[in-house]
Amino acid sequence: MIIETERLVVRNISLGDTASLSSILSDSEVMKHIERPYTYEQAEEVVKEARLSPQPVIYALQIEDTGELIGHVIYHPFSGEDCYEIGWVIAKEWWGKGFAEEITRALIHKAMRDGLKCLVIECDQNQEASKKIALKSGFSYSGRLDNLDVYRLKL
Repeated sequence: MIIETERLVVRNISLGDTASLSSILSDSEVMKHIERPYTYEQAEEVVKEARLSPQPVIYALQIEDTGELIGHVIYHPFSGEDCYEIGWVIAKEWWGKGFAEEITRALIHKAMRDGLKCLVIECDQNQEASKKIALKSGFSYSGRLDNLDVYRLKL
């Protein structure tokens, strides 16, 4: 999958992304509302799985102008419906620049082109920034699943 926005590119993960992705996923502040920070070996395994999967769950997120990896994007089937889960993990030095909103809009457009019926964002109940982006992007709160708040957008 390749998606280009005004400032960002979403692309398949490559082995060369391992060190940058490890740096992001090992940051306790970035991972605070997601899960425990990753070790280098765990990040390496994520990269390998994404590269080997015929339908990856995560994709690299980079700055278009510089090619710098700033995080990853989640885009995968959700619970057997014509529905996909979307999400993002972005390095903290890139927070507050509107990248999560920009990529959310791009993923909504991709889902519409793909003929999906809905999108879902799952987040920790204390993850205010993600909840705000979900609501601003037209998602509605639809309940809790596995201790996560679920926001749904019908397409």
